[in-house]
Amino acid sequence: MTDLTGLLEKAHHGDQNAWNLVYESAGPRLRSIAARLLRQEKCGHLYQPTALISESWMRLFRSAAPFRSRWHFYNLSARAMVQTLIDASRRNSHKIHRHSFPLDPTFDLPHHITRDSSNDVNLRLAFERMRRRDPLVAETIRLRLTEGYTIEETAAYQRRPVARVREDFGFGLKWLRDLLG
Repeated sequence: MTDLTGLLEKAHHGDQNAWNLVYESAGPRLRSIAARLLRQEKCGHLYQPTALISESWMRLFRSAAPFRSRWHFYNLSARAMVQTLIDASRRNSHKIHRHSFPLDPTFDLPHHITRDSSNDVNLRLAFERMRRRDPLVAETIRLRLTEGYTIEETAAYQRRPVARVREDFGFGLKWLRDLLG
């Protein structure tokens, strides 16, 4: 397995071959993130995971931002994908885009709240309220539900014990469900 963090460092310093190796090495994880985001899109969107990755890749490449770690790279990649979907939605319609707070489809909302309802706004507002109350719990929820990080990956990214991240994630989910339910 290739050291992604080392490749990102070389790529940042202009090594084109390193960029190609980053693309190859990170491809499976990026496809997983893209597929998760596209499952949350309304029917009729035009993107396939590979096309979404390519377009968001260009955003990252143009930004020339240094990446602190592979987790940072995946986080920024997911954000670039979300922004790509938002921009595509704005070009294609004047409706509010659903990706203001994209969720993993396995997120268990109370049974009377559907994703196609106006409750997306309530969810976004509840998340913002959580962010003001406890930014670390909010970041844990965001990384797990929008970026697709595992508990272990979230712990590594936040440099915190796995048990504490698991506890914060459970608390955050319960808090959101109670607020929305």
